[in-house]
Amino acid sequence: MTQQDSLPHTAPNSSHPESNGYALLANRVIVRISGPGTDKFVQGQFTQHVDEVTSHQSLRAAACNPKGRAYCLTRLVRDQHDLLMDLDVDQADTTLSHLRKYLMLFRGTTMDVVPSARIVGLLGESTAIAAAGEGAEALIRPGQALPTGAGILIRLEDTAEHTARYEWWQLDGMPSLPANLNELSIDDWNRASILAGVPWLTPDSKDAYVPQMLNLQHLQGVHFKKGCYTGQEVIARMHFLGQLKKSLFRLRFSGADTSASHRYQVAERRQKCGRGGQCHCHRRWPRRAARRHSP
Repeated sequence: MTQQDSLPHTAPNSSHPESNGYALLANRVIVRISGPGTDKFVQGQFTQHVDEVTSHQSLRAAACNPKGRAYCLTRLVRDQHDLLMDLDVDQADTTLSHLRKYLMLFRGTTMDVVPSARIVGLLGESTAIAAAGEGAEALIRPGQALPTGAGILIRLEDTAEHTARYEWWQLDGMPSLPANLNELSIDDWNRASILAGVPWLTPDSKDAYVPQMLNLQHLQGVHFKKGCYTGQEVIARMHFLGQLKKSLFRLRFSGADTSASHRYQVAERRQKCGRGGQCHCHRRWPRRAARRHSP
């Protein structure tokens, strides 16, 4: 079993209603980092190498505490000389307050939420083309980015059902979307994220796991050859010298009508084998949940 697990794959043209459509991701905000110290600040706090983040490539990253535990999972996007990142709306203030302790060292560099910006999640290549234009066809690999007149279109990881996923970061105003597109909920988007193997942090899971335990290294989210950053020693030691004992898997089960707590235990033959993470429950399909597996 790999980190992408053994869930049965369906045909690319899935009949699930959320296989195509858009979701307004109101649970996330876009933050702009601007000024002469932008790249040096980000380089010293995140697991990604800023030189790899270009106008045509966006990469995932984590910010960690000195023990290497992630308190922030984000995506870095280049907008001319600035860097953009996304944060959970409920955790943004806490995360920004912590990062600003390090930002103080970089005079003239700012980091603020962009109030006029929003993120639109797009499922299906046809949806991306209808919303953002024919240029979406050129995005074939995760992380590829396309500047558009209304923002930046980013190709994400496909789901296990082979549904293409995108994010459209709209930076100035909120351009309208075609009326014939199917509007999805944030729960639909979260289900697709789980099926793509993409984790996110909750208040219960912040500062609890190193990025490798969240499979971030399989999502282009950790650069092991970059210089020092907060938590780098622990993360690099685990990669080069240690043994990873916890990883993220998907777990599918049925027989319940509501989602379980984020802190539920996973057991096999009465022996604990993991702890639950993100959950999605749908009355028509089995539940998929991210599971932190511990042998």
